[in-house]
Amino acid sequence: MKDPRPGLDGKRGMVFRQCIQVLRWVLKHNPECQFMVENVVFDGMPEHWNEVCAALGQPILVNASNYSFTTRNRAYWTNFTVVMPAHAPGNPDSCMDEGRVLIWLSSNEPTL
Repeated sequence: MKDPRPGLDGKRGMVFRQCIQVLRWVLKHNPECQFMVENVVFDGMPEHWNEVCAALGQPILVNASNYSFTTRNRAYWTNFTVVMPAHAPGNPDSCMDEGRVLIWLSSNEPTL
């Protein structure tokens, strides 16, 4: 069955392709330029994922839940070394307004 998601052929994906082309031009004329490109992890679309990785290299994959109070899988492509901070999101109640706390469900996922 064909994947119904448009990926890089969709409206937003085409913008991402154009950004990669602009980055190629920048690096052609300024090879010392450092870059960082971010997007959702879309490795479930191997043809499109491989196209981006062929152009930008292998990404650093990060789930925001390792560093904050939200769950977001992101891919970061860069040409410089990134030092990842320690995995320590802390207490999620610390970001709540005064008098509010999170209630933990049996799945160990907080909810308001």
